[in-house]
Amino acid sequence: MNDPKDSLDLGFQPSYRVEARIFAKYILKTKPNAKVAISMPMTISGKDYVNGIKISWGRRIQLIIAEEGYETTEPSDRIPTSSS
Repeated sequence: MNDPKDSLDLGFQPSYRVEARIFAKYILKTKPNAKVAISMPMTISGKDYVNGIKISWGRRIQLIIAEEGYETTEPSDRIPTSSS
């Protein structure tokens, strides 16, 4: 089993934008009238994720009713949640 030809490992890590587009399409398919609030880290990756959702939804962008960013260095008790 040490021969690389026998390996079945395949690595794949989609970009945040691609992952978000997959998730956004899933939401539209399963919950087409959903109202969506987004909590994201204020990083390039977090912003890229939100852009992926917006690009995927196009005219349906009005499904996003709120966006909240947070700094990744904030204590976790200060990160916005649905109960706050």
